[in-house]
Amino acid sequence: MHFIFDLDDTVINSSHRQRFINGELDLPYWKENNTPEKVLLDTLLPLANVWRKAESVGHEIVICTSRVFTNTDYKLLKSFNLEYDHLISRPENDDTSCGYLKLRQLAEWQGDLFFSWDDFTNNSIMFDDSLDVQKVLRANGVRVICPNYYNSRKKLAA
Repeated sequence: MHFIFDLDDTVINSSHRQRFINGELDLPYWKENNTPEKVLLDTLLPLANVWRKAESVGHEIVICTSRVFTNTDYKLLKSFNLEYDHLISRPENDDTSCGYLKLRQLAEWQGDLFFSWDDFTNNSIMFDDSLDVQKVLRANGVRVICPNYYNSRKKLAA
């Protein structure tokens, strides 16, 4: 089984680097606050417990994030002891909406593994807080769970 995790607002709390305007993420503000010093202030959310449990019983862990990954992001995951099998992240200078970006990247990744889309969707579960991602991926057969309720009700295990 593939357990696919978004990072921001799903497994990682990076709210100290976010600002919203009319309900939309202020991307220039996000980029401005995406400094190594500020990234390393990110914290874990309770859904990290699900990640760790899935990993401990042998499920494949996939990160699928809209972040443009940097060395600091790798350092952050290592500091949280979050192990993963595959990392899918936003290419530099790609402004595709999150939903279509993740759909395209997941389709490319599963195709590289020689799975049919049906096999992939039947053996995958994704956690993502983005309504856009939920809408686009669900419309294409991916099971997507919104982590908000879980993160608001559970506590992070030590």
